[in-house]
Order: sequence, then C-alpha cells, then structure tokens
Amino acid sequence: MDLTYKQEVTVGALVLVGFLVFTAFMFWLTGRSIVSKAVPVQVEFANVQGLKEGDPVRVSGVKKGRVGPVRLERVGRVTVTLQLDPQVQPHKDATATVAAADFLGAKYVDYNPGINDTLLPAGGHIKGVTE
Repeated sequence: MDLTYKQEVTVGALVLVGFLVFTAFMFWLTGRSIVSKAVPVQVEFANVQGLKEGDPVRVSGVKKGRVGPVRLERVGRVTVTLQLDPQVQPHKDATATVAAADFLGAKYVDYNPGINDTLLPAGGHIKGVTE
C-alpha cells in the first residue's frame, strides 16, 4: 500500500498529536505539572522508615506536595526535600512527620506549616519527627 505525501504527513501529525495527548494525560493522572511552582523545603530526619521520592506530602490530610530527593547524610541523619504547594510555605515552627499511609508499607509526610509570624528563611531546614 503506497501512501501519498499528504497521507504520510497526516499520519505523522496524528501520531504526534496522539503522543502529546497521552503525555498530557499521564501528567494529569500522576498529579504532576510540566511547569513546577513547588517550593522546595529541606527536612532533616533521624530515620525515614522507607520514605521514598514521589511519596505524598499532606497537610491536615490534604495532599499539598511530593517528596523530592531523599539523601543519607550520615548514620542518623537523612535530608529529605519536600516539593510543597506555595500556599503552605513553612514558618519557623513548621514540623514534618513520616507516617504510614496503609498496612502495606506506603509512607507519606504529615506536614504542619506552623503558625509563627516569621517564615522559614530560604535555605532553612525543618527538624523532622519519626513516629
């Protein structure tokens, strides 16, 4: 079956549009964004109990971010980067706790942005709590 040039271009355009729609759907399905407006916040934990990159961050049970890179600095000190929604910026008294999401071992970060009038300075760290 020979295709004319116009048919080849049409097929190529349809394949490209299909790929773009599929990619946009996958971003929507996973809750990610192509343009990130997330605020990175560093949290120091003694033990993260299996927390991994991509796990949810919840504020009062509502998903407001994702766990970014998890780095072991040394034994007893793990630095976790949280990618937070801009409306829950951390104050000086902010806290973060690793909690179990279910009985299968899934984890999430229970984040409390705090109520202090002073925002956490750029590059500041939150002390994490492990249950």
